[in-house]
Amino acid sequence: MKDIAIEVKDLKKSFKNMEVLKGVDFEVGKGSIFALLGSNGAGKTSIIRILSTLLEQDGGIANHIPSTDIIFYLQALHQRMRKAYDSF
Repeated sequence: MKDIAIEVKDLKKSFKNMEVLKGVDFEVGKGSIFALLGSNGAGKTSIIRILSTLLEQDGGIANHIPSTDIIFYLQALHQRMRKAYDSF
């Protein structure tokens, strides 16, 4: 794929002792239609939450290629919001 909009490589996430994502890989091309399908508990919501910076992955790469800087700033903003919330 030439123009990549989303890149996910070796994505891993666990909750306590349960591995939810075990090395997920995919790319979404710019302007393409992509469906994230799977059975209940397959990790679809976890992938979306990681891509939207609402959840931190345990390993691997999850990037929005055209807006990598925006994702960095969103992650920093979420961290500052968590610290501010914890201080109350």
